[in-house]
Amino acid sequence: IGGLSIPFSESADAPVDADTRLPNIDLLRMMYVGMMPGHTQLLRRELLDYLPECDWFMYDLQTQATAAALERVAYLPEVVVHQRRHTSAATYMKPHSRKRTPGNILHTALKALRIYHKTRPHVRHRFNEWLKFFDQIEADTPSLSRAKEMAALQVADGPWAFLKLTGCCYRNRLKLFHTEESDGWLTRARALFFPISCAGYYEYLIRKNNK
Repeated sequence: IGGLSIPFSESADAPVDADTRLPNIDLLRMMYVGMMPGHTQLLRRELLDYLPECDWFMYDLQTQATAAALERVAYLPEVVVHQRRHTSAATYMKPHSRKRTPGNILHTALKALRIYHKTRPHVRHRFNEWLKFFDQIEADTPSLSRAKEMAALQVADGPWAFLKLTGCCYRNRLKLFHTEESDGWLTRARALFFPISCAGYYEYLIRKNNK
């Protein structure tokens, strides 16, 4: 079980943005971005018996992904934690505008195109780790099947694999983004561009490797 975590800051150097949108807790989304931080999770002891052996993903990503693969996740539509944020925290990032203005959309698209090839090796490695992770979960659920398909297509290389990945993202478009969205033209366009735009989630790996 998870719930909303609302950040606050006691310093002008660490601005925060309180996002009160209810997140998408589908396993496909969790593969790209963890949606349930550890400090918001409440779990049954039996979940630990299902956890794969893994030292690559953070613990809270492992617990939420395993529960989602088993299709045993619930989410409380209320604030369960107020989290203090500071610039020295490893996970701190300055907030950015989420408004879908033409300028923001263009900036995001161009940035993704610019860093796509730089992040591609990291993305392939990450999803290869997901395949190893999922192979250890003994379950037969639609969520796990979709996740394995997505991970395998992210690991594969070549134009045909890219087209199949695009098709997979399009079919599962309502499961990929931060919140559930109406199935309009913008959602469909975002899904078609997702194999490239997801590079933005891994930009921090470039900075990390350059340190």
